[in-house]
Amino acid sequence: MNDATRQPSAVASRLRTISLALVTLAAAGVPVLATVPAYAAPAGDLVATDVSFSSSDGTVLHGTVVAPAGEHPPRPGMVLVHGGGPGPREWLRQEAEAFARTGIVTLIYDKRTDGYSLVDRSYARLADDALAAVRLLRTREGIDPVRVGLWGLSEGGWVAPLAAAASDEVAFVITVGASGVPPARQEAWGKANRLREAGASGSMARVYPATIVRLMTGAGWFPEADYDPVLVLRRLHQSVLAIWGERDTVSPPAESMAIFADALGRAGNPSYTLRVLRDGDHAGYLATEGGFAVHNWITPAGRFAPGYVDLIGSWVQALADAPPAPRADPPPAQETTTSPMPPLPWYESPAAQLAALGIMVAGFAGYPLTGFIRRLAGRRQTPPAARPARWLVAAGLTAVPGWLGYTGVLLLSNETAIGPIVLGRTVPWLVLQALSAGTVATAVATAVAWWRTHRRTGAALRLAPPLTAAVVFLPWALYWGLLMP
Repeated sequence: MNDATRQPSAVASRLRTISLALVTLAAAGVPVLATVPAYAAPAGDLVATDVSFSSSDGTVLHGTVVAPAGEHPPRPGMVLVHGGGPGPREWLRQEAEAFARTGIVTLIYDKRTDGYSLVDRSYARLADDALAAVRLLRTREGIDPVRVGLWGLSEGGWVAPLAAAASDEVAFVITVGASGVPPARQEAWGKANRLREAGASGSMARVYPATIVRLMTGAGWFPEADYDPVLVLRRLHQSVLAIWGERDTVSPPAESMAIFADALGRAGNPSYTLRVLRDGDHAGYLATEGGFAVHNWITPAGRFAPGYVDLIGSWVQALADAPPAPRADPPPAQETTTSPMPPLPWYESPAAQLAALGIMVAGFAGYPLTGFIRRLAGRRQTPPAARPARWLVAAGLTAVPGWLGYTGVLLLSNETAIGPIVLGRTVPWLVLQALSAGTVATAVATAVAWWRTHRRTGAALRLAPPLTAAVVFLPWALYWGLLMP
């Protein structure tokens, strides 16, 4: 391990701006050919010291210890554990400095990138990282080693308890916006909330969130989707402070509070405190009207919810005297509840979805392709039902790729780039629904026209691909809510 005390710099502000810009590009997948500065020096009442430590698998992690300046008796320490996604330590700078000003020495560190991705994620591995940070902080001068705990935000609300359950070196656990339900169930609930906040309703808000999450899980794009936090909560014996924003729309606050209370109570945990922040969001900041954060993870600029920082500071300091007895605030109002995410049957599996997409694209494209081949062969006879078949192909070949493109945009933007709302639907979704209805209607018209023209064999061969595609399209569009109000 090595550390080097950082001194205030005249270019600190500029370095911080550059680092945040680089992190933004990296998070968006843009190659970055520079090193992001680890941490800009805080104000003079705090001292920041860079540190390095190794996790159990040998991964070297880099962090910063933030402590009150000057001489002081041994203080409690707290390791801050990131939420989901990329995690440069700068994203927790505000929290680290705010908690340090209450007398808690904090450690923030850059979240691992090796072994943490869309398809590779282990909460146990992240818990090992957090424990390695705890062990480092316990050895620091000016730290009371028996008063070092963990603070976890969002995904960190799963990781921090897991680390604490594995080691008595963790003195206490604080969670913010932790979910008591499994990740897939929480994610579907959050996606639905984002759509409703934007004004979407009907099939889009009702069908899309759970369906896309289940498909991602089945495709292996959602590791730890079925993680059960209850099993870990029932093993916790340390003092626990769990905090939820009254207007959290990412993790279900009322459900999670009830689950925490039940699990910790059944475990016989002698000291847990469940609190609700008035007007707080998922991360402990003041919420916007809809419950979404006024800051973002890259450029935090929001204000903490009233009482949030003082609550954490006073709770940690009070542990030195006596762990508080179990206590819980009344749960906040929660407009909707989460729903279980059952496993995918074979006909909903990613393989079945890909097969359906392949049949539809090939079938709709088969009609113009066979027409082109017939022309090359000099056979220009117009088959019966040609006109409705052309409309069928046009609608189908627009609806299917259009759905692929739009769901891709929704996923990449985390349901923020949904476009304007008309009749409770986004314009792209409304267009996709119109195209879907048109596909079904023209398929029926095509089949009727062929039947009325004495069912010619040549026409049947020509119309078989688009009509087969239409047969697959009907249940597929119903499944995704494209033919539902």
